[in-house]
Amino acid sequence: MLLGGLAYGCAPLRAADSLGWLAIAPAGLVALPLGRLGGRNRLLPPLGALLAAGALLLGQLIEHLRRVQTDGPTPHDLLHDTLAAWRTDLRPLDAAFYAIALIGGFLLTRRTANQN
Repeated sequence: MLLGGLAYGCAPLRAADSLGWLAIAPAGLVALPLGRLGGRNRLLPPLGALLAAGALLLGQLIEHLRRVQTDGPTPHDLLHDTLAAWRTDLRPLDAAFYAIALIGGFLLTRRTANQN
């Protein structure tokens, strides 16, 4: 999840919302190893879906953290400014990206677990 979030958040800053469609990338980075290592456990696909959505959220927060510019930020101010920027930037299309991450995480985890 951390690797997926870092990959999504550290990608070049968005150019006209084109990066949002890469929501499946954190899902793949979470689901493929989870399915391979976890086997056919019934709890893994829902866990993969939640971790994929968490990776997308983490990636969005890292992206906004890169944008926040404050003078002498304390950790509390930096976190507050990042969360405020994330909330103001939320769009209805972001719900579709989270749905893509949830569905992709679930299906990819289930598919890779069944291949074992």
